[in-house]
Amino acid sequence: MYRFRHALIAAALALPTATAASAQEGGFVTDHAKAFLLQEAIELKLEPTFEFKEAEHVINGVALRNRNAGTIHLRGVPQQRRVLRALLYWNFSDERDEGPRALPILFNGNNVRGEKVADNVDPCWGLVGNHSYRADVTRFIPRVDPNQDYLVVPIFNEATSTTGQNPWRNPEVQDRRLEGAWLVVIYSSAENPRGVAIYDDLSGTTSIGQDMAFFFAHPGIGPDSAGLFSLAGADGQRGGGNNTTSLANERTFFNGDQIAGPFDPDNAPFPLPLSASDWDGSDGWPLNQLSDTHTHEVELRNGASEVKYLVGNDCVTPVAFVIEGAL
Repeated sequence: MYRFRHALIAAALALPTATAASAQEGGFVTDHAKAFLLQEAIELKLEPTFEFKEAEHVINGVALRNRNAGTIHLRGVPQQRRVLRALLYWNFSDERDEGPRALPILFNGNNVRGEKVADNVDPCWGLVGNHSYRADVTRFIPRVDPNQDYLVVPIFNEATSTTGQNPWRNPEVQDRRLEGAWLVVIYSSAENPRGVAIYDDLSGTTSIGQDMAFFFAHPGIGPDSAGLFSLAGADGQRGGGNNTTSLANERTFFNGDQIAGPFDPDNAPFPLPLSASDWDGSDGWPLNQLSDTHTHEVELRNGASEVKYLVGNDCVTPVAFVIEGAL
């Protein structure tokens, strides 16, 4: 599947007029994906879904492809800080354009209800739709010692791929395939007040080889410029079951400065080297990949910032973004 999936994407990007015929022969890019192939880029202006004052954040994730459960290792909340909010996100693809409005999920043995936050086209696995969900799990995070391990069990049945197999070999026959789960924890600031903005209204943002540009409004955050930027993303990969890095070449730019991906001599900051791609599937190395969680130190603009992803020949789906900075 690896060879057909990505050879097809590369060919379609190079020759858009031949997309329909190629997709029919390969069978891995759906009619829904074909429309996206004709776009030059994805651009979206985002307002925060949640805003927190006098707060900071951490985010951790786990890859779930071909599994029925995974453990999120929450780390990074300082001692003596109060947890203000904990949000669980998860993502999967299936044969539906639109996912149900709500779905249950088990979080550390507790049955919680998740609300759908985004519908997208499937990122090139021959399915139809991709769906992101969010659940408030604040009450299940200990206030005294939140840095623990949390078991996540999304709903699954015989239609869900839980074989544990390499996603790029002996392709799955199930029509529901999990991607990942992410835990965003907001906790109280110390002496220097900071603010946090979360963005998860991301329908229509699956990239099938298109570059992506997101413009984040964050009024009041970032007057001293130093901040943090976090991504929860689905379908990132090194490619071929960790055998090659040919598909982990996405480059990330924040307010014009390259912060991740292969060296770009025209735009990269000094010193080098940069970190790896933001879409390299590192939540599930060496397998099962297809999930990413990354946080970067960035230079904010007062009121708004821009992140741009040069995607290359890959398919990826943003699930949530977080921006943190001084008030």
